[in-house]
Amino acid sequence: MTTQPERSGSNPTISPEFDSLLRASMRIDTINVAQDFINGKIYYGAVLKGDSYLINSDQVYFKLEDALGNGFKPNIREIQKSGLSPDTIKTFFENTLPIDVTELFKDITKYYKRFIIFTNPEHYILLTLWTMGTYMFRAFSYYPYLHFVGEKGTGKSTVLGLVRAIAFNGQNSVGTTQAVLFRESESLSPTWMLDESEWLGSKFLEKSQGLSDILKSGFHKEGIARRCSTNENSKIESFCVYSPKAFASINEFDNVLADRTIPITLQKKLSTERVEKLTDSSQVREMQKNLVNRLYLFGLQHGKFIGNTYQNNFESINGIEITRNREQDIWAPILVIANYIDSKMPQGNPFQVTGYTKRLIMNYLEDRDFEDTSDNLMIIIVDSLEDVYDNCPNGVEIMPRLKRFPTSSVLQYLIRVHEFPSFIKVGTLTRKMKTLGFHNKPVTVQGASRRAYEIEHDRIEELKNRYLNRARESNFTQGIRDETYGRLLSLDELLVPQNSLQNVTVENTDNS
Repeated sequence: MTTQPERSGSNPTISPEFDSLLRASMRIDTINVAQDFINGKIYYGAVLKGDSYLINSDQVYFKLEDALGNGFKPNIREIQKSGLSPDTIKTFFENTLPIDVTELFKDITKYYKRFIIFTNPEHYILLTLWTMGTYMFRAFSYYPYLHFVGEKGTGKSTVLGLVRAIAFNGQNSVGTTQAVLFRESESLSPTWMLDESEWLGSKFLEKSQGLSDILKSGFHKEGIARRCSTNENSKIESFCVYSPKAFASINEFDNVLADRTIPITLQKKLSTERVEKLTDSSQVREMQKNLVNRLYLFGLQHGKFIGNTYQNNFESINGIEITRNREQDIWAPILVIANYIDSKMPQGNPFQVTGYTKRLIMNYLEDRDFEDTSDNLMIIIVDSLEDVYDNCPNGVEIMPRLKRFPTSSVLQYLIRVHEFPSFIKVGTLTRKMKTLGFHNKPVTVQGASRRAYEIEHDRIEELKNRYLNRARESNFTQGIRDETYGRLLSLDELLVPQNSLQNVTVENTDNS
């Protein structure tokens, strides 16, 4: 047993050995060996002749067993799987293939266009940016889920197969137990493909706590799930479940997953629309292998610049100004990658990828606003308060700009005039009103005891500013839309090889 040496006077001292141990411990970072972003550098794990290595974007490498001496505590002892090939590592260290980011972006987009049909061209760009981001997702605090929604025969499984083949450590979840999901999320940081996800409704997630933990926490970098081990000591184990995930189902999500997800709607193709059938041919496998190798090089050569912009210059990201709250969390990684690709585009065609992304965000926000307005009781109440204050029956002014309304009168008025759901009870309304700052108080009316809301008129305007900002944001978004729409190349023009772009002009459809 080592004891603290005796000290004299009032100043405590520690031994040089203990001081050295403390200082060394302060410098140790836990590293996720599959992929990580630490101190402005991208790290990937690799397996070379059966040994596990870590390689970073500054062309530094070391064995995993030597990680502690390099200031890192690995999250696992051995790398089980890595798509980073020896040829790609050699290419990186010899600098023989500088990645042209714009050409990589175009080739990935063409890869998706070759096999699937999206009715919305922005979805090709979104899927390409999301795929590129899986190779540096640990540089971001959040990474959005994708959700492919469509009827049978619309190509949902095909899309997941295409993504799995080239995304970072793409992995199918079919037949995978919860225990494997926990452990592989920790060890591989995989891009999970969850097909036929109809079962991921609210009721199922409530019953399946393990899967619920993975999906609810897994879009956040600090997402941790804890489980009690099956060993005799019943030790509590923690698993990092942060990783990219893509879902496919017939119906949209109706629960907390929707707030973490960007939906992509698929439709059956027309008889006039043609795409190549996806087969497991050597040509397709070679194309996918080429894209994976280039994506690793993209991460090693460019990931640190994208990651540092996200972490240190977040407000400079073009397009971040039109997002808000949770939407900002899930769209920021997509935007910063789009910005970076645009910075490498020919000068005559600025902000093309960002422009498409912003247009997609605008449509996304409009859809969410519609859903929120239809489904959120709080929005309906706030939107109705002014009319309730002026016109609801049985209101009594007890002070200037302060009225008291029987709870039943307010509920009946909301149902009758403002299409408030008729199944809502007074108790639910009271909880919502209390959240807004309007309390349910006992009053006496004609000798009978009743409950009433006290509504202060001056609070109504404040609440409208807090909850009903849709009109203001919609006007702002429309201004951005008008500014952007007339200056975008068509998708086919955008995908023209770079050396052919000098003859492509951007059509400006502005009326000014």
